Amino acid sequence: GIVLLSTGDSDAALKSFQNAIDVDASYFESYAALGALQAQRENNEEAEKTLKRAVDLDGTSIEARFNYGLVLLKLGRLQEARAEWEEVLVEHPDEPNATAALKFTDSKKNEAA
Repeated sequence: GIVLLSTGDSDAALKSFQNAIDVDASYFESYAALGALQAQRENNEEAEKTLKRAVDLDGTSIEARFNYGLVLLKLGRLQEARAEWEEVLVEHPDEPNATAALKFTDSKKNEAA
């Protein structure tokens, strides 16, 4: 799937990631990649389910947890998104993407206040 994605064939990559999951439902990398691709395509409801599974399989993955938070934010679930990024920062306090995402959500909370 990754090779197909790198060639620009995202439809084939999507199928490849799904096939890998069908073969091995515990294959974290396929869930993480499929969820990221679904999010990129703005298929946020599906991405939320897929990335949740990725995080359940490997809660230590910075990328999966960060992407899951982004999808939650797109779905309007600000507090859940923040919780994901805060979890990243527990293990990786200097992680720049999670730090920036929290600052962004802080600014959104201030705008709403």
